[in-house]
Amino acid sequence: KSALSPTVNEFVPVAGRNDDDDEKQEKKAASRKLYVIDTATQDIGNVMKDSTIFFEYGVRKERLQEFKQLKRMPFQVHILYHKMDGTKMLRVITQSMQTSFDRKQARHNLDYEVLSRYGTRISSKLCQLGDYEAARASTNAHARYMHANAMTNPFAAQQHQQLHHTGVYVNSNIGLDFQMQQQQASEIQQQSAMLQPATAPASYGTPNTWAMRSPATYTSRGAQRSDQFSTMTFAMKKK
Repeated sequence: KSALSPTVNEFVPVAGRNDDDDEKQEKKAASRKLYVIDTATQDIGNVMKDSTIFFEYGVRKERLQEFKQLKRMPFQVHILYHKMDGTKMLRVITQSMQTSFDRKQARHNLDYEVLSRYGTRISSKLCQLGDYEAARASTNAHARYMHANAMTNPFAAQQHQQLHHTGVYVNSNIGLDFQMQQQQASEIQQQSAMLQPATAPASYGTPNTWAMRSPATYTSRGAQRSDQFSTMTFAMKKK
């Protein structure tokens, strides 16, 4: 018999199933609404065992009412990487997380360790780019938010843990903030010396460092960093 010979398949009815069931399934499938899910892509480069990648999510307020009955939300990560022998690999990780529409409950249960590490990553990246004003503002805003949120937590154990992580966050970032502050003060002195006539009072022409923000300033700041400053910036960025 030829391998290309046609074959006849017999229809075998399935017990307990009829055309009404098929019609119900078709109607159910037709009533489903499909959504386009936003994705984010990051080029990581070399990674180590303790490497941490952060993703930030926003809330579309105009669509909250549409998902009022949603109890869990799936998250999926695709990791495309190369092994030491050059083999291209793809790892897919999926996790379903419980959702909440109670803002207070969500804030009370924030993971402060993740929040503090994320804040450090953001400020250190801005510092490395040379935007000291934005970096210091980010550190300050992050610390204020963490402290204010912890103080509203009615659960003593959670509040104590959150305040502890807030203190750790501030203490771990204070060294880098001091280095940025010192370099800003040096820039102000140099700028004042150029703007200030010899006979003018000391307060004349003192510039605002926010007004000095520009790509040229960022580039010059990178060249002026001391070895200690550069080492600290690199170490904080890895946290």
